[in-house]
Amino acid sequence: MTTMISIARTFHGNADPLSHREIANRLRAQLPPVEEDTTATSLTPPASNQDSTALMDDVRMLGTLLGMVLVEQAGPELYRTVESMRRLTKHSRAHTDEPDWAALERLVDSHLQGCLPAERLERLADTCGAFRLFLALVGIAEAVHDRGKQAPLGDLLNRLATDTDLTAAKIDAAVGSLHIRLVATAHPTKILRQRVLAHQRDVYSLLAQLQSPALTTLQQQSLLEQLTEKIEILWATRFSRWEAPTVADEVDHVLAYFRRTLFAAVDQFHENLELAFEQRMGRPLPDAERPRIWFGSWVGGDMDGNPFVNPQVYADALVKQYRTCLEYYATRLDELAPELSHAVYRAKPPAVFKARLQELIDERRALGEHGGAMETRRDREPYRLYLSLLAARVARSSQRAILQQDAPGLPGTYANPSELAQDVEICAEALAHAGYERSAKQGLRSLRRQLSLFGFHLASLDIREDAEVVRQAGHSVLRARGDAAANDESALVEQLTQAILATTVASSRALLASRTDPELANSTEGRFVQRLFGMLAVTRTAHASLGGACSDKLILSMAGAPADLLSALLVLKSQDLFYVDTDGNCQSDVDIVPLFETISTLRASASVMEQLWKNPAYRAQVKARNNLQIIMVGYSDSNKDGGYLCSGWEVHRAQTQLLRVAQEHGIELRFFHGRGGSIGRGGGPAQRAIMSLPAHSTQLGQELTEQGEVLARHYGNTDSAQQRFESLLSSLWLHELLPPPEADAEWNDALQTLCDASEQTYRKLVHEHPGFITYFEEVTPKEVELVKVGSRPAKRRQAKSVKDLRAIPWVFRWLQSRQLIPGWYGVGSALQAFTADAQTRSERQALLRKLYEQWPLFRSLIENCELGLQQTDLNIASLYVERLSRSREDAKGILELITREHALTVKEIQTLTGEALLGHDQEQKVAHSVELKRPYLDSLNHLQVQLLADYRAREEDLNDELYESAIVASIEGIATGLGTTG
Repeated sequence: MTTMISIARTFHGNADPLSHREIANRLRAQLPPVEEDTTATSLTPPASNQDSTALMDDVRMLGTLLGMVLVEQAGPELYRTVESMRRLTKHSRAHTDEPDWAALERLVDSHLQGCLPAERLERLADTCGAFRLFLALVGIAEAVHDRGKQAPLGDLLNRLATDTDLTAAKIDAAVGSLHIRLVATAHPTKILRQRVLAHQRDVYSLLAQLQSPALTTLQQQSLLEQLTEKIEILWATRFSRWEAPTVADEVDHVLAYFRRTLFAAVDQFHENLELAFEQRMGRPLPDAERPRIWFGSWVGGDMDGNPFVNPQVYADALVKQYRTCLEYYATRLDELAPELSHAVYRAKPPAVFKARLQELIDERRALGEHGGAMETRRDREPYRLYLSLLAARVARSSQRAILQQDAPGLPGTYANPSELAQDVEICAEALAHAGYERSAKQGLRSLRRQLSLFGFHLASLDIREDAEVVRQAGHSVLRARGDAAANDESALVEQLTQAILATTVASSRALLASRTDPELANSTEGRFVQRLFGMLAVTRTAHASLGGACSDKLILSMAGAPADLLSALLVLKSQDLFYVDTDGNCQSDVDIVPLFETISTLRASASVMEQLWKNPAYRAQVKARNNLQIIMVGYSDSNKDGGYLCSGWEVHRAQTQLLRVAQEHGIELRFFHGRGGSIGRGGGPAQRAIMSLPAHSTQLGQELTEQGEVLARHYGNTDSAQQRFESLLSSLWLHELLPPPEADAEWNDALQTLCDASEQTYRKLVHEHPGFITYFEEVTPKEVELVKVGSRPAKRRQAKSVKDLRAIPWVFRWLQSRQLIPGWYGVGSALQAFTADAQTRSERQALLRKLYEQWPLFRSLIENCELGLQQTDLNIASLYVERLSRSREDAKGILELITREHALTVKEIQTLTGEALLGHDQEQKVAHSVELKRPYLDSLNHLQVQLLADYRAREEDLNDELYESAIVASIEGIATGLGTTG
């Protein structure tokens, strides 16, 4: 029987609400005593400002509530184990800044003394789970205390309103043309289940309500009871998935964000944007109903490295998006209908409205709804009835058999969003005609904007495939024409060009049906080619049913040569997605988007695109796509390839060169940034990232991937979603209207020199050191594969070189072992080499300082590097080496290289900035968060190493499930504490 700890007793004798610190103190008094540790320090905030103190009080309170749950549900011994570890690690950090691993091991052994092997593993899993849940609660508390503290949009509008150099015309032009497409990806970077995220949203809401100063004592007590219940439920709920998700599960996961937050958040954001602009600027927002932020997705269309994506999965994803969208419209119309309760004698409708209303009534009756109720409602509250009938029509439309050829039509439905928008407009105009313009503007205007934003497709679903597969598909089409693909690259380009410009092309549809291409039969490569043809066939059908915006991008991963894109264009032509219309003009329904993502392809990107923009076939494609070329730049693989600093510079330089070449050829260019959540994958604060981009690179807006953990971090609730939108859009406006200074030759040369030195240091370790792969395999947790994070396989093949490793597990494993070399390795050596010459040292140091102060790119690279350094803890990394490496001396040698580079990078950056790491004001919150979580992460890393050592050394498989449960809990906890997986 569970022993309950009373929250009500905490309030005994108090008429007034208690402070959160007092709540924690009173509840802690009811918890079992823990053996006093005279060396333990009090839980004092690292900073003394009021905000951090309030946060710490909430952290104390949440930790105490968790302690209550542990005592009630798992017994006092688990609570004592967790609390003792917390105190010991906190004391160690406070006095030596290093964990006392030996003392921690003795403590854990003493608490596990007498346990049988299975009991020991269960206790370790529970201990990891307790720290994991605490760190999740800390993250929620931080999010609650961050609410409303950032107002970048308001600050920017104030700045624009007072800037005498900016005309209203210039501001309005930029505001009208800049937009952002946020693209959800299926990359496996979020380890928590949707159910856990939902519970965490409830904790956020309850903790936010507890911040109200107007609460009564009873209200405060009730909220605490509910909060404790949620913590109890989280303790009892499995955090990670029971099984690896399918692609369909990933589609549902993304759609859940739309249902729970994005529909409401993006609508409210645009409404607030309109109000804020008019308030600050003194005039209406230009084209107010035009969305500035909209959405895309790769989930269901991303074939690259995922054999489980196929045409049926892709079609199902499109249908799910369609139905989610229409179900939302139907619900929204049902909600709006009662609001328009205008009596007919107060708001007499015009003839157009009455005629359309009667058509809708007749239609419903023809579908089986009889009786006179509709006529009665028509003659009393016609607008309310009208929206109810629209809702019913939309709901019926959601059941249409789209993407099914020759499917019978469904009467009484909408074929496209413009038909629904027209019906909504009839209602709005009728109300305005009757003098009720406010009624016409509010909900109906919001609905019209959402129709413009989401259409009937919700989010544009991109197709992505490896460029080599696309190239082989192009060869297949050439063979269907009777041609063998040329081996010489220039000859192949000419061959593809002629095939594209030919009046006819052998259709790959027959090839798809017969599967008779002898070059590809019965091979994995052939199956991937056939899959691509099948996906494009679905795209063609979807365009006919849902409109071209539902899926209009083919992204080529690892693109690196003109023949890659020309092959894609020939494949599109074979599927009638690129064609010549009856007037003799080339038309294209799909953008071809090259993804340049390695150092070599980034360096070659401008040359590749210049060749294509000179090519008559490809130039016809660009012209058919409104003279717009979208180019994607990748941060993950370029980082893995050349290191942090080299990647950052080459991505920037590629954009600069591409902009120049595009301007020379009269091409409009928009960049698509393939960023992840961690520093090693292009992550970092949004404003910093956008302001570091080349001048003019955002003049047509930008597109941005939002990967698993980023979705959870920013779109878990409407508050954080709106903050994300505001931060992104205001940064984009700022970059375009008040651009950063353009780098001159001296600045560019300096960063190129730094890039070359950094890349050389990085390659010497990562690509050339003979023991590096062994080191990575042994002293980082390859067991991250136990966490069922995504449908895509975790690796391409058996790792023989760094190229064989996927970028996400690569960063994930470095983070877990706390040696985040993708975030900083090589930077210190580059900075040192740049100022090594004694004769020019002071001059070069001054130049670096100038770059840091005046060039947003360089400042961004340095400040993000500081974040990577702060997430690194080589005291913890040394524990992994000591306990997990089989070739220990070799591993120690590599760790020594990493340690020296880390120390050098810290030293060089502190010399450059004149401050401690994260010493500048805007990073104090990050530094505080790191310090707050460090003792708990120490405990988790210690437990993880112990578990991994035992797991790898086991001789029997009897306890595999118990081992894996405990290991996964430790992995989840560390990822939660660091706020990222990779």
